[in-house]
Amino acid sequence: MTLGRAEREQWERESGQDRYTNGNGQGVFEPLDVWDAGRANLSAIPPRQWLLGNQFCRGYLSSITGAGAVGKTALRLLQFISLATGRELSGQHVFKRSRVLMISLEDDDEEMGRRIKAMLDCYQIPQSELDDYLFCCCPKGSKLALLHQRQRIIGPLKAQICEAIERFEPDLLSLDPFVKTHSLSENDNGDMDYVCDLLAAIAIDYNIAVDTPHHVHKGTLTPGDANAGRGASGIKDAARLVYTLSTMSKEEGEQFDIGPDDRASYVRLDPAKINIAKHASVAIWFRLHSQPIGNGTEDYPGGDDMQVAAVQEGHDWLEGGAGNDQLVGGGGEDALFGQAAREDQFHVSRALEFLKDVFVHLAAGLDQGGGDEG
Repeated sequence: MTLGRAEREQWERESGQDRYTNGNGQGVFEPLDVWDAGRANLSAIPPRQWLLGNQFCRGYLSSITGAGAVGKTALRLLQFISLATGRELSGQHVFKRSRVLMISLEDDDEEMGRRIKAMLDCYQIPQSELDDYLFCCCPKGSKLALLHQRQRIIGPLKAQICEAIERFEPDLLSLDPFVKTHSLSENDNGDMDYVCDLLAAIAIDYNIAVDTPHHVHKGTLTPGDANAGRGASGIKDAARLVYTLSTMSKEEGEQFDIGPDDRASYVRLDPAKINIAKHASVAIWFRLHSQPIGNGTEDYPGGDDMQVAAVQEGHDWLEGGAGNDQLVGGGGEDALFGQAAREDQFHVSRALEFLKDVFVHLAAGLDQGGGDEG
C-alpha cells in the first residue's frame, strides 16, 4: 500500500525515522542535488575534455578488449607516450600534452622499463621528454576490491591510487589488466559493478581519464564487438569508450596481399562502444614489430628485443595489388595504410558476392520449377 504524505509523516514520527535516515535509523542522507533545466545556464556548459582522439576523456572510463598477446600493451604504451610527449605517434589527435600514470599489475619495473626503452629507441625520442609526464608503478598483490567474509570491501589499492593521483596529478590513469585489479567474481554483474563504480568514482572525483585493458572471452573475436570482453556485462556497460584490438584475418590478409606468416603482425583497432562521441566506422591498423634495446651483456650479448606498435595509413590500394614492400615502405620506415578506401572496397566486394549467390540460387530454383513454399 502506498502511503500519502500525511500518513508517511505520521509513520515517520511513530517509528522514530525521519525522511533522511537510511531505513535502519543509521546515518543521514543528503537531499538530491536537483536542478531546473528551464533555468540552468546550458550555454555555459564546457566541452568534454578529450586527451587523445576518441580514446581517452577526463571523467570517463575507457577500455580496450583483445586476446592475450595481441598487442594491447604495446598499443597502449604507444598512445601513452604520444600523450606524454605531445607527438601524434598513434595517428590520433593529441588535444593536449598530458601526464600519464601507468599502473601495471602484470609486469615488474624492469620489464616496464624495457618496453619504454624500446618505444623511445624506435621513435628516436629523448628520454628527457618523458620527465614529469610519464609515471610508472608495478605493485604486486594490491587490489582495488576484495571479498572479506562474503562482503565486498574496498582494497588497499584504492587509497594507494588516490595518494599517487594527488602527488603526481596525472591526466590519465591506466590500470593494466582489469582482471588483476580485484579478487571478486568476474562473472558476477554485482561484483563487476562494484569494481567499475570505484574506477568511475576515481575518474569523476579527480577529473581524470581512467583506462583499463580487458581480455576477451573464449572464441573468435569479431572486430568492434562490445560484448567480446570476458566476464559479466557490467564491465562493458560501465565504460563509455570501448575499443577492440584484433589480428588481421585470412580474408583481410588476402585483400591486403599479406602472407599467412605476416598476418599476426598486423592488428586493427575498432570502436566497439562510444557513448560520448560520434561512432567512427573505420578501423585503425597498426603493425607490431620487434625492437632491440641494446642492453646486451657478456652473458647475454644479444640483449632484449621488445614488441612495439606503429600506425599504418596512407596508401591508396584501389589501384592494383599492394605487396608487403608497400606496407612497410622504403628504408625500413613504416608507410601509411590506406585503410578507409581499402575497407570500403572490402565491404563492397562482400556485398557483390552475396548478391551473386542470391541470384544463382534464385535462377536454380526457377530452372527446376520450384517456388517458395514458406
